[in-house]
Amino acid sequence: MSDFCFLHFSVAGFVFAQNPEISGRITDAASGEPLVGVNVFYSNKHGVATDTSGYYSITATPGTVILQYRFIGYNTVQKELSLKQGQKLTLNIALEESASLLNEVVVSASRYEQKISDVIVSMEVLSPATVENTHTVSVETALQQVSGVMFLDDQVSIRSGNGYSYGVGSRVLLLLDDLPMLTGGGGEAKWDFVPLENLGQIEVLKGASSALYGSSALNGVINIRTGYPGEKPETSVLAYSGIYGNPQREEIIWWDKQPYYGGLRVSHSQRIGNFDLVGGANVHTDKGYRENENEKFIRMNLNTRYRSMKIKGLSAGINTNAMVNEGGNFLLWLDGDSGVYRASPDFDQRFSNTRFNLDPHFVWIRDNNSRHSLKGRYYRVTYDGDSLRNYDNSYFGEYQYLKRWAGNFSLTAGASAMYVLSSSNLFGNEKHRSDNQSLYFQVEKRHQKWSFSPGGRYELYSIDNQRQESKPLLRAGANYQAGKYTFLRTNFGQGIRYPSIAEKYAATQVGALKIFPNDTLKPEYGWNAEIGIKQGYQLGAIQGYADAAIF
Repeated sequence: MSDFCFLHFSVAGFVFAQNPEISGRITDAASGEPLVGVNVFYSNKHGVATDTSGYYSITATPGTVILQYRFIGYNTVQKELSLKQGQKLTLNIALEESASLLNEVVVSASRYEQKISDVIVSMEVLSPATVENTHTVSVETALQQVSGVMFLDDQVSIRSGNGYSYGVGSRVLLLLDDLPMLTGGGGEAKWDFVPLENLGQIEVLKGASSALYGSSALNGVINIRTGYPGEKPETSVLAYSGIYGNPQREEIIWWDKQPYYGGLRVSHSQRIGNFDLVGGANVHTDKGYRENENEKFIRMNLNTRYRSMKIKGLSAGINTNAMVNEGGNFLLWLDGDSGVYRASPDFDQRFSNTRFNLDPHFVWIRDNNSRHSLKGRYYRVTYDGDSLRNYDNSYFGEYQYLKRWAGNFSLTAGASAMYVLSSSNLFGNEKHRSDNQSLYFQVEKRHQKWSFSPGGRYELYSIDNQRQESKPLLRAGANYQAGKYTFLRTNFGQGIRYPSIAEKYAATQVGALKIFPNDTLKPEYGWNAEIGIKQGYQLGAIQGYADAAIF
């Protein structure tokens, strides 16, 4: 009997001593959308983050408690509560966006969400509104609005750091939703494959960034981020067209009818319970102002995400893009006089190709301010031309872990692997393989108005089982808030680019132009250092910021 009473009183005492619990949902005040990753702190010591549906739950101590809700780009909300033991309180919060452009949220600078004012490197952001307001129908045209970004025959250069490497590699890494989007054999960026109809924002990271992103981020990174639906379904339809004007020199006009371009873009986004769905399509035709350089394509895309109701903070989905296009290439002109826009008969190429990618993704946000992310991409490219035929299969996978501790300290670490199988008559119809594995990390410590961020990466790379030279890559930087809207930064970063399969093995001849293989080609390295300042301003209803850097 005494044992039974002891057990009974112990359980009753345990129930009585339970700490109070506060839970609820955090949303955007304007749209009503749930906010993911909002930090909820009490007494500025302990905290949790909201899950993929915007929900949080935190255990506090009895008595007077001050709760703070903090999220990048939003005004902080503070609540003072008087809590009793065992109390369960539901507290839903609607956060309002901060008015300053310096609170724009970016991911590419440090591989996790932060305000653009806090980054340690030079970067710019293009919003969907900016792209649409300039009547842009291609990513290349949109990116040329960014200072320091230039294009030459689809080859992008940032801060004039790119040599000309037509079709055999890029020194700027193209990402689509944080995953590399360069072709396997040639290492090319296919800009017309980017789904502008589902655009969330474009982030341009300037300077050597291989310590975070690996090979090809030698001179910078361009990250195309697609959007997810809000609370209300949205459908968009955009038709566009244009004509090419006549040049001043009438003798170089080769066309009878004015060349033109046109197309139709449609998109739809909708949230169905815990399921997010975004789809779109683009039909495009371009007659071109250079003879035989015309193209028509159809591109379709679909993004999905399911937010689990059983496992708190878990979301999963699959994104996919598919494209079919055909047309002609212009590489060599007929002559340097009246034939500058006419194609040489030595190079009259027609093509038909397809591109396809499939991206599974899993994200698990834990209550202890940690996040696990697992993403993959299968990317297939086929090309069938008059004299060139090739296919690429690329397989990429990445695991990333993010952990935040009290005291404004965070760690980002990850591992990735890529395997490429490529075959082309340009390589003598031989199959070539490349593989890449990497480990990387970055830490950030904030102290008063300072933030410090060192990081590093180590990669292994091989083509046809021939191991390429590899060495550790480092980056480090600091950011100091000198005034309310004044931010100073300095950084150093290393870059690397491994040779592509096409660079090592391509061999062909076009008229008098000969291409020779170079199977002894070695990786190229670089580094970038800069000092910069970002200054915000407000003139009446006009807000913005100015940025300057010495690099």
